[in-house]
Amino acid sequence: MLTRRPTDIGFGPAPDDYSIREDGETIGRIYKAQNFTTNPWVWFIHARGRRPAKTQGEADSLESALEAFKAEWERK
Repeated sequence: MLTRRPTDIGFGPAPDDYSIREDGETIGRIYKAQNFTTNPWVWFIHARGRRPAKTQGEADSLESALEAFKAEWERK
C-alpha cells in the first residue's frame, strides 16, 4: 500500500511536497514545482531494485500525480 507524508528536508515539512512510501521505505516523491510551464505537479520514482518503464511525469493536480505514480509503480 502506498502512503504519502510531507517531505522534511531539514527545516520541517515542506508545503506541497510529499515522500511516497511503501512498507516504510521511501520509493518516490511528488511535489508542486515552483516554476512550471504546463503542469505544476511533478512525480518521480526512485526505488532501489525496481524500475518501472516510466519513472517520472507531470500532472495538473496532486490527485492526478498520485494516480499516475501508482499506475506506474504497479505496472509489471
